[in-house]
Amino acid sequence: MNRFRPNIVVRGLPAFAEHSASLLQGDDCELQLRYPCERCVVTTIDQDTGVKNPAFEPYRSLAGLNPTPGGSSKPAFGQNATLTHAEPVTVGVGDRLSLVQTVN
Repeated sequence: MNRFRPNIVVRGLPAFAEHSASLLQGDDCELQLRYPCERCVVTTIDQDTGVKNPAFEPYRSLAGLNPTPGGSSKPAFGQNATLTHAEPVTVGVGDRLSLVQTVN
């Protein structure tokens, strides 16, 4: 997961469910999912050694399995999100987030 550099990881959803999700809600926050996160070749670099995968993986496989919606050939993995309110909030390990809306 470190090759993808996520800020928040949500468990319990089907693979690539982020494409149909639009809002995640926690006890103290709501996150509006804005747009898919297009991935770059950094996913092919081992974060501990700095060595690039010669087969261009996992970028190549992910691009075949899950291209960015809308016609891009770049792989998508995750969503970019914003808080729906301006108050400061902390989301911590183990906090629960629930999918409360989906895009049709």
